[in-house]
Amino acid sequence: MKIAPALFFSLLLVTVNIQANELHEYDYCYKPEQPLFFSTQQTKNNYQEDLQEYHRCQQRFAEMQTRVNNMKQESEANRQHILNSFVGKQ
Repeated sequence: MKIAPALFFSLLLVTVNIQANELHEYDYCYKPEQPLFFSTQQTKNNYQEDLQEYHRCQQRFAEMQTRVNNMKQESEANRQHILNSFVGKQ
C-alpha cells in the first residue's frame, strides 16, 4: 500500500500540541493565604503544613515542566530522524 507523500508528511508532522495544554503554576499549585493572626498553635501548624505542601507542589511542577521539555526535545529529534530516513538522508 502506497501512501501519498503529502498525506505521509501531514501525518508525520502532526504532533500533540503540548504547549497549548501546558499548565501554569498558578493553575496548578494553591498558595495558602497567611491569616492576619494565628489564634491557636494548631492554626499556625496547619498554615505551616499548607505552606510546605505548596513548596512541594512547586517543586513537582518544576520537575514536570523539565520532563515535558525533555519529551519535546526527544520528540523533535525522533521527528527529524524519521524525516531524514524517509527522504534518504541518513
